[in-house]
Amino acid sequence: MPVGTTFNLPNYTGTIYEINKPNAKFLSAIGGLNKIEPISNKIFEITTYELGSDDSNPANTEGQDAPASTVYGRSGIINVLEIFHQTVEVSYTKQGATQHLATQGIGGESNVENEMDWQVEQTLKKLARRINYQFINGTFQKPSDNSQPRRTRGIIQAAAHVVDASGSALSSALIEELVKKIWDSGGLDDEETAVILCNSTQKIKLDRIYGKPEDSVTVGGVKLERIYTPLLTLAVMVDKHVPQDVLLILSLNKIKIKGLEIPGKGIVFEEPLAKTGASDRTQIYGELGLDHGPGEAHGKIINLDTSL
Repeated sequence: MPVGTTFNLPNYTGTIYEINKPNAKFLSAIGGLNKIEPISNKIFEITTYELGSDDSNPANTEGQDAPASTVYGRSGIINVLEIFHQTVEVSYTKQGATQHLATQGIGGESNVENEMDWQVEQTLKKLARRINYQFINGTFQKPSDNSQPRRTRGIIQAAAHVVDASGSALSSALIEELVKKIWDSGGLDDEETAVILCNSTQKIKLDRIYGKPEDSVTVGGVKLERIYTPLLTLAVMVDKHVPQDVLLILSLNKIKIKGLEIPGKGIVFEEPLAKTGASDRTQIYGELGLDHGPGEAHGKIINLDTSL
């Protein structure tokens, strides 16, 4: 990362606006960076089991011997913590020359008084957005050595139920097919945390199918509109990091964030780096992974038409 100087970080006056701002709705809804379950391994396991069919119980008669014993097995799938790491470095001159303005002839005070603090704040926001992106789109990678990075499995890859639209437009039939698949396998068991996750194109199409929602619910601190399907109500979360041709239906109550707790530092932390010259350097570091729960609790519609 380049050193911040008076040349590449010019000062201006007036209100600062961020453009092309992705939200990070998914990360916020599953707890954000303030609700991370600490673990002490870079690999973690998600364990599932099932009790089997409820209609397979044999007929029992009076006075019979005890029936054959039954056991219930478990299965597991692993995910990994991904390293999120960024550095901020600002020169002494830049930190001191707070009123060196780039725009000549304009009066007023600089809109950034403490460059280091401002850069750290933006880095934390960018880090949260990168984490949000990976938690949605990440492809699982568990390397055998340190030549490759660890990649956490995102929710798109984790979702077990798939409906392939094959280029067709989103429809109530596609949504209800996926809802039924997930519900029949035990997902969407908590209607308050049953969520559609999509980007702008599919949100517009949802409104065309079901009408503009008038009801809302708060999930993980995020206020979401709700639509009504024949089987259950679904909250709608719009996130810019979801591909435009994908729509997910998720059981948010099955999703958590895992993080590696570094002794004496925490899970996501900032710490100063050693000085090597006339600048201050600090790093922001965290190892985080998506505990997506059983894949059967989630589903996706893929290859949707993206035209409006």
